[in-house]
Amino acid sequence: MVVNIKRSDEFVKQWTLKTGSNRTTLRSGTYVVELETQVDGFELTNNRVLLTRGSEESIVITQRDLPIHFTKELAGGDNLLRQPMYQGKSFETWALTLQHERDIDIIGEAMLALITLAQTDEQRREALKAILPTAREYGGFVASGLGLRKISEDYEGFPTAQSHVYMCYFPTFMQSFLPEPGISAFSEELLEGNARSTMAITWALNDYVVGSTMGQVNSEFIGFEAWRKMPENSAALEKLYDAIVHATQTL
Repeated sequence: MVVNIKRSDEFVKQWTLKTGSNRTTLRSGTYVVELETQVDGFELTNNRVLLTRGSEESIVITQRDLPIHFTKELAGGDNLLRQPMYQGKSFETWALTLQHERDIDIIGEAMLALITLAQTDEQRREALKAILPTAREYGGFVASGLGLRKISEDYEGFPTAQSHVYMCYFPTFMQSFLPEPGISAFSEELLEGNARSTMAITWALNDYVVGSTMGQVNSEFIGFEAWRKMPENSAALEKLYDAIVHATQTL
């Protein structure tokens, strides 16, 4: 079955449905849906249109509200369909993944996805807002991707293996956010976070100061020595130092 979706007489999408689940998402608005097939009947409710062919459901159109935090700007403009995807998932979907996922490797994949999809300064800040809470759960001072994936408990009853694997991802990926918006976000997290996020951020900052491989291959990378000498960064640098002192006193 071929489905033509139009808006203002212009094609938004020509969609060939295949056996199995077929889904797409459209930004709110008025559309014309043309079906290159016969439909026996339809059912209309408040926010749902059901088209049937024989005894089978052919197409279901459902109105869904986007989460409040997923703004037009984060969507990348008026056409939601044109937003970048990573493994077929949007920036919003990967950010939501970090709120609920407990598999460390998937958390690492979600962090990489947000880094890849962040196209604007606002998205980079939103990416950090989604990532940093995970450091409160899994941050630490040990990293090992091999040999420690068995579940072992530390004195807090926390699966040590998860933290070890998480710390293979976090310090490296954070280099993509430095110097900004990483410095500002780190300063806030050091003031508001816990011992685990403090350890994770300290490691990431250390990698930045000594110069990480990932940062140096980024054409927009600014090393710490160069960044801290810029007069416009003095206030952010002072806030970072104060936050580090506060965090280390509360460890």
